Amino acid sequence: MKLDLEKVFLIAFFFLMLWIGIGTLWGNTLSHDFPFGYSSSDAFQHQVRAQWVLEQGSYTRESPGIVTGYNDVIGYYMPGGFHLSAAFSTVSGLASYDSLYVMVYFSAMLAAMVVYFAVKSYNKHAAILSLPLTTLIFANSFYPGIILGQWPFTFGTLFLAGSFWALTKLELKWSTLLVALFVSAVAITHTSELVFVIGL
Repeated sequence: MKLDLEKVFLIAFFFLMLWIGIGTLWGNTLSHDFPFGYSSSDAFQHQVRAQWVLEQGSYTRESPGIVTGYNDVIGYYMPGGFHLSAAFSTVSGLASYDSLYVMVYFSAMLAAMVVYFAVKSYNKHAAILSLPLTTLIFANSFYPGIILGQWPFTFGTLFLAGSFWALTKLELKWSTLLVALFVSAVAITHTSELVFVIGL
């Protein structure tokens, strides 16, 4: 049986990303009694929305805690990440503040993997050599974006990368459906990435 070194490398890389990302921040603890690693009001506003979606089942209205107590304000923020986090919280049993953070890191890691497979379709060696550079997501220059709550950007980046990958697969039978799926996901997660998708 031949060992597939690429798969070993990808698995090792995935676990390295977990370890240097959320593992380092959380001290390798998955569940907390309170929001842990939240370093700005942006992070807390996203957590409030994720909790609101978990409690209400949808994002038709904004959480009163965000709009000075009004309970009839139409939800105006892109809801994709909050719905993903609420679903993950329901399935995993984690509190919404933990599940949201896990989904943010998971999205960052998946974005790196999607870019890897997109580059691999052009040159496998370039993809393998460039993959370790994506650990810079969790380096000092990019890490503040995560701990300060730039989370919709992370979700949007994942689906932006997915859109790019889908556009490299136009020869597939269902490629139009793939492109539509990823572009729709971008549209409900972060507006600025949607601008880039339209540019693509």
